[in-house]
Amino acid sequence: MVISLDIGTSLTKCLALDEEQGYLDRLIIPTDPNLNLQNSFSQILTLLETKSGRKIFRGNRCIYPIFACTSIKGGLRVASVSSLYNTAGRIAELAVSYSGGNLVCQISTDQDLLFSEKVLKLVKAQPDLIIISGGCEEGSNKSVVDIVKVVATAIPLINPTGSLPVIYAGNSFIQTEVSSLLESISKFKISSNIIPEEGQQDIYPAISEIRDSFTDIYLGNREKWKMLYQNLSEPIVPTSFCFLKSVETLNISANALFIDVGSYSTDLIIAEQKQPQNYYLHRFNKLEGVGSSLNSKFSFQELDEILTWTTYPLNRSILMDIIDKRRGIASSSPVNDQELDFLHCIARDLIGNLYKKFVDKKQKFFLREIYLLSILFKFSPISKDLFTVLNAIQPSGIVDIYLTDCFWANYGLLNFYNLQTNTHFNKKLLATVISPLFSDKSRGSKVADVVIQTPGRTYQDNIRAGEFRMSPVQASQGEIIVLPVRGVDGGEGNGKPVYSSLKPSESGLIFDGRIKPITPEFYQEHWEEYLNLWQKVLTA
Repeated sequence: MVISLDIGTSLTKCLALDEEQGYLDRLIIPTDPNLNLQNSFSQILTLLETKSGRKIFRGNRCIYPIFACTSIKGGLRVASVSSLYNTAGRIAELAVSYSGGNLVCQISTDQDLLFSEKVLKLVKAQPDLIIISGGCEEGSNKSVVDIVKVVATAIPLINPTGSLPVIYAGNSFIQTEVSSLLESISKFKISSNIIPEEGQQDIYPAISEIRDSFTDIYLGNREKWKMLYQNLSEPIVPTSFCFLKSVETLNISANALFIDVGSYSTDLIIAEQKQPQNYYLHRFNKLEGVGSSLNSKFSFQELDEILTWTTYPLNRSILMDIIDKRRGIASSSPVNDQELDFLHCIARDLIGNLYKKFVDKKQKFFLREIYLLSILFKFSPISKDLFTVLNAIQPSGIVDIYLTDCFWANYGLLNFYNLQTNTHFNKKLLATVISPLFSDKSRGSKVADVVIQTPGRTYQDNIRAGEFRMSPVQASQGEIIVLPVRGVDGGEGNGKPVYSSLKPSESGLIFDGRIKPITPEFYQEHWEEYLNLWQKVLTA
C-alpha cells in the first residue's frame, strides 16, 4: 500500500492505493483549525487505519510509504527579482512555476520604478522566499548588483530575524559581492546560474533549491514536526506543483483549461497542445494579481491585465457547512444564497475575465475542454455549480466541461515519484457547450447552424442570438458540426465550421447564444427553470 496526503488550508485529503486491489480508501477531513500539519497528518491516518482495517502505525512510525503535499496559507509565496525581465525574469518565473511556488511579486531593473518604489513593492508582497537572477556567466554585472541592493534594503523590513530564504541564481562571477550584501541578513543560498550562456537556460538546480526551502519554511523545526519527518518517505512539496504534474500526465486531446480554486489562491493552467503529448503550460494565481507563464507565447504584461481578480477570502464556516452536508458529489442538498453568491463571484472573476482576454483580442487560441478541480465545485450540487460557471463564460466553438476527481493533487504527487496512478484519474463529462461568437447583436437572429450526425440519423438545429437552452442527445456516438453564419467566429476562424465528436448521451448539448453572460439577478430568478432543463439533459 502507498499513501498520498494533500493538506490544504480547509481540507486534508488522503488517497490510499493498493497495487493489487486498486483503491483501498479515499478520505477527506477538515484541516486542523490552527493549521497544524502534524495534527491533520495523524488524524487522517488514524481514520484510515480505522476504516481500512489495516494496521498503519507501529508505535509512532507508519509502516507504509507516505508522500505529502500542502497548500496551507496559499502555499509558498515567491518574489522574483531580476536584472532584465525579458531574459532572466521570465526564466526565473518558469522555475518558480515548476517548483509549485506562487509568484507574488516581480521586480527588475528595467521597470520604470524608483529604487524606493521597488523596495516598497517587494515589502508589500511579503514573500516567503526571494529568487534573484540575472547576467550570463562573464556577462554584465552592474544591473545585477543594482537589483540585489533593492533586495538588501527590503529584507530587514520583510523579516528582521535574518531567516528569509534568498536564492541567488545569477552570474556566478559576482557571487562574492552578492553574498556580502545578503548573507548576514537572510538565509542565503547560491544556485547555478539559470542563464549559463546567452540563449540557454538551466532551471532545475533553482527548482530544487526552491522545493528545499519550501520544506524548511513549513517544517523548519525538526523537533516540533518530528512525527512528520519520521514518517514521510520524501520531503513535503507544494500542492500546486502536484497539480501541474497531474496536468502533464494526462493525455489531453485538445486545448484545455484546468481550474483549481483554493481557500487562499487559485491555479489556472492552460494546456495548449501543439502536437500529441506536447503542451505549453501557463500558471495563473490570483494572489496580488500576478501570473507566471511557462513559455513566452503570452507576455507577462498581457497576462497581468487579466489577473486583476479580487481575492475572495473563504469563510471557513461556509466551507465546513458545505462539507458536512455534502460528503459526496451526488448530494441533492440545496445551495444557500451565501454559497451561491460566493460561487458566482469566483466563477465570474476567475473564468469570465480569462475568456474575455482570449476571445476579445481574437487570439488564435481556442479552449476545447474545461476541467473543474475546485473543492467548492466538488462539494456543491453539480447542476447549480455548472450554471454558475456557464453564467460566467462564453466558450468559443464547442467546449466540453468536466468535473474531475477531487484527489487530483494526490495523484500528481504519486506520479511525481513514478508511481503509476494516472489510470485512476476520474473525469465526469458534465456538458458539451456550443457557444459561437458573433458580431450581429440583434436578438433572435440566427448565428449558427448545428448538425448532429449519428448512426442512421442526422439532426438539424441552430443557435440564435441571445438564447440559452439545452438539448438532450439520444445517441452515444456521432459528430457535431457548428456552421457559423453572419461572420460568426466559431472557434477555428470567422465563418469556418467547428467539428467535435459526440460524447456519451449523459452529456447533452448546451446552446449558448448570449452576447454577454446573463446577470446574477437573472440567474437567481430563473435557476429553477434552468435546473429542470439540466436534469432532463443528465437523465436523457
